[in-house]
Amino acid sequence: MWKKWKNRSAGESMFARVFILSLILICLLMNGGWSLDTAGSSANLEMKRRLEKEIEGLTKEYEQIQTSQSAVMDEVERLKIQSEILSREVKLIRLRLAETRATLQQVRKELKGLNDQLATYQTFIERRILALAKLGPSYPLKILLSIRWGPDMMRAFFYSGALARLDQRVLKRYRKLIRQLEERQTYLAELEASLDHQNRELSRRQQELAQVRRRKERILAELRQRGEIYRQALQELTMAYHRLKEYVGQSAYRPLLNIEKFKGLLDWPVQGPIIRRFGKVRLPDTGTYIISRGIQIRVPEGTRVRAVFDGKVRYADWYTAYGKLIILDHGNDIYSLYAHNQMLLVKKGDVVRRGQVIAISGQTASLNGPMLYFEIRRRVNAEDPLEWLKIQPSWAAR
Repeated sequence: MWKKWKNRSAGESMFARVFILSLILICLLMNGGWSLDTAGSSANLEMKRRLEKEIEGLTKEYEQIQTSQSAVMDEVERLKIQSEILSREVKLIRLRLAETRATLQQVRKELKGLNDQLATYQTFIERRILALAKLGPSYPLKILLSIRWGPDMMRAFFYSGALARLDQRVLKRYRKLIRQLEERQTYLAELEASLDHQNRELSRRQQELAQVRRRKERILAELRQRGEIYRQALQELTMAYHRLKEYVGQSAYRPLLNIEKFKGLLDWPVQGPIIRRFGKVRLPDTGTYIISRGIQIRVPEGTRVRAVFDGKVRYADWYTAYGKLIILDHGNDIYSLYAHNQMLLVKKGDVVRRGQVIAISGQTASLNGPMLYFEIRRRVNAEDPLEWLKIQPSWAAR
């Protein structure tokens, strides 16, 4: 009896051990799957969307200037906007390059993991085949014949069937790994080709950007050196000054406060040194005298421009020789003009408050680099802005 129980237990124990060990190994193998993390973060996605929107806006602006009359400063501004478009395209390509490199690194890491899993499966399958070969083809029959007790026979059938199914799962997972490996290798080749294309595109855009910037600087240098062209540009500014009368003049806008009561007390639109004053001014580059109808304040690109008093926006758009221009109607036929901005933050018809940020400074249609051109007009006639602003602070001295 003891011998019979011992033989039954030995047969059952052998199948159970083989089954449990195989199950554990397969579970470990199945848990070694791979996943692809998203290479582009939400911050990168937001940055790409912002750059694409800026490129779209600048392209429309470029097309608008292309259809305008062929003025001297329009050509400079076309080159400037083209430079800004190219600059943003370079940033966008760099973002995409960074994402592609990150994805490439992740895919290479996945390929290594897949190869490691494949090697583990291959080792397992080889050992199973070798073990079965050593036992011989009649091994399952010998095991079944050695079991004489009915319940043990049923357990032997169960363990044998389960072990066979586990072997099938291993082979199925092995084939799936091979397919995944082939797919990732194809994707890796596509990514490497895309990376190479993006690098070439980046190099081309950078060269184009450098050419546009050199051309713009060359034209600006010619404008400063050749008096007749410089005078032509100044003449365009004078003509533009007179054409603006359709936006200033008799005004129906009547705010609660009369701006004239605050003459000499207005806050400055920006903080920076004055590089050109109001009135008759001698240009050092050419020795030419011109009439300046406003003041030029030197500020870096990106400086916030503020309204000097409550008012209503009468104009907010591109204007030849003024670049991106805002005209505020303060009522009582008094207007303030803010020119050469990089970005306008208000639109025609908006009502703004004193100190409100209405634009971002730049150098659109500017002959003197980044700055803000500021005018005060009573109807169509310009007045000295320094008589309206607070006493000139130390930072405003040239």
